Amino acid sequence: MENTKIYNLDYLKEISGGDEDFFNHIIEEFIETTPMTMNEINRLTENHQWHELYQTVHKFASSISLLGMDGIISLIDEIEKKSKFKKQTDSIQLAVNELNKELNMALPQLKEEC
Repeated sequence: MENTKIYNLDYLKEISGGDEDFFNHIIEEFIETTPMTMNEINRLTENHQWHELYQTVHKFASSISLLGMDGIISLIDEIEKKSKFKKQTDSIQLAVNELNKELNMALPQLKEEC
């Protein structure tokens, strides 16, 4: 597995103002909820529930941004736009697969931050 971090926690450190409990809580919450969110994103994609997918991905975007996952936010944007406007829906699955791959690399790395 590649050691390059997929995230940048500088913004989270800045808004936490040195509060380690807050900093760790945000990361732990992300680690805990991301698998459930990804299961939902996968299910909605498989079932072609584009409106619901858009809503789920839109909510997830703020967590991704907070943790400085710039590469992943571009995938989120792509999925969000395509599902919202129901355009190029055949390529959404590819973006969701890449999202799964990236998050599966990020989660173990994030666990080491707490």
